[in-house]
Amino acid sequence: MKIIKYLLKIRKSLLTLFLTSNLLLVSTGSADLNLATPSAVTEIQSTESSQLNDVINITEAITPSPEIAPIKQSRKIDPTGRFAENRIIVKFKDNIDNQKKTKLMADNSVSLEREMLAPNTKLLRVSSDKREKILEKLKSDPNIEYAGHDYVGSATGAFGGGGGSVPSPNDPYYNRQWSLNRILAPTVWNTHKGSATVKVAVLDSGVNYNLPEFGVVQNGGRIIKGKDFVNDDMDPMDDNGHGTAVASVLGAVTNNGVDIAAVDWNAQIIAVKTNDSSANVFSADMADGIRWAVDYTSLLKVINISSNFLGDDPILHDAVNYALGKGVLVVAGTANSPAGQVFCFGGYPASYQGVLAVVGTDSGDRHGTGCTQFVQGSLMSAPGVDIYTENALGGVNIPPAIFTLGTSFASPLVAGAASVLFSCSTNPRPSLSQVRIALMLGDDLGAVGWDPYFGYGRLNLFKASQNVSQCN
Repeated sequence: MKIIKYLLKIRKSLLTLFLTSNLLLVSTGSADLNLATPSAVTEIQSTESSQLNDVINITEAITPSPEIAPIKQSRKIDPTGRFAENRIIVKFKDNIDNQKKTKLMADNSVSLEREMLAPNTKLLRVSSDKREKILEKLKSDPNIEYAGHDYVGSATGAFGGGGGSVPSPNDPYYNRQWSLNRILAPTVWNTHKGSATVKVAVLDSGVNYNLPEFGVVQNGGRIIKGKDFVNDDMDPMDDNGHGTAVASVLGAVTNNGVDIAAVDWNAQIIAVKTNDSSANVFSADMADGIRWAVDYTSLLKVINISSNFLGDDPILHDAVNYALGKGVLVVAGTANSPAGQVFCFGGYPASYQGVLAVVGTDSGDRHGTGCTQFVQGSLMSAPGVDIYTENALGGVNIPPAIFTLGTSFASPLVAGAASVLFSCSTNPRPSLSQVRIALMLGDDLGAVGWDPYFGYGRLNLFKASQNVSQCN
């Protein structure tokens, strides 16, 4: 295990050095490092299998050489694509002592992968051929409150297919970012651009914090290095690209003459790496990521999750409720769908009660992507088509390149808008319910009132700010 951790640290150091070497190119605002071409555009499918594969893996382009490729540990996906092949989640009842827990594990031929952050909950390693039999046995054990699969999800990013006298950032691609003007963000920037006192957690594949569009907080940048649950360290470097793109929509450094502008100019982003180099994520890691972020600081106000699970994991649900109970707004993109189609399962955690679930719209205010069936949370929409994002190698993902379409990028628009609203005042600071309701009171699209295509309406940051008393 020590050798594995040592090799992982070497890999991360080399990866960081490689990414940093691209900064000279970034300083020109060049998009020449964009990895996709218009010919790469494909239709987003709504089937179960495609929900796990709607993100193009750019690890090969980011990783400098095969010698430092990701080291495979115990993270294996079942052939069904729905959960971990060799991991299960078990929650023991409160009155069970450690000796009995150890005996139960030994009797059932399972070993400890790690202690989870939820009380009395363990992530266990199990033989794949005995997994289902062991699960059934554990479910019937009177000492166990819950036993289930470690579900796998994937990032919901995909391929791509104004107003008044307001601040005009000098970022080269700002004039092409139709989404910011559509939600009237520049109007709000007159008085509210966000605050470093507000922390926003982005749970994804990490962030390339070496780029000028981010930087680390210690050096005057935007990124707080959070927990990496994939490699079990505190270095959430992005080895896929999705997390960097998501974070850039929410909070890339704005008005710095580089690349793109973001919704929030000042909030500090806690990068929590839950997704691996293929953008896959297990529910155990997402659940622990949520709890870790909430416990990290009382200044955390928003969590953005641009990933989607088809399976309902009670441990993940409990983690979401833990965040909500602490006054933290959870924003999540629903599963992607073909444009104009919504009658497919929205997925988790977007479908959980209390979560602000987001679907994507295009520049014509038409439904762009997002399933809404069984979404119990507060459903709304936001621009999610032709979104300019930051490339993890430096430069800009220009539509219709990778990471420019999907609920993955509608969600951080909402999360960034939320962090701006939370920053309006510190005494008192707007409450979770105030901000959530204000965000939903946007521009009504489609049928009058709530409808399954746009939910309560499309994000309008100016209207939202008018509905939060502390912002006026």
